[in-house]
Amino acid sequence: MKYTVSVSAENVKNNKSLKAFVVNRKTGEYELINSKTYKAEDGNLNASFGKKGDYVLLTTKEAARIEKRNP
Repeated sequence: MKYTVSVSAENVKNNKSLKAFVVNRKTGEYELINSKTYKAEDGNLNASFGKKGDYVLLTTKEAARIEKRNP
């Protein structure tokens, strides 16, 4: 299986609330994978995703902008 996860080190270090998206390989669009909010603890973030793919963790503010663009 191949997983790629991207997250800003600054967001993890500052314990910001994050939302997980999978990158659609055909369109390049970000698709929200669930309604869960992820948050780092002591600079570490643990997340589990069920299938292979390219994932990105964005702040809730960034996520809201994407969700607004892609209803």
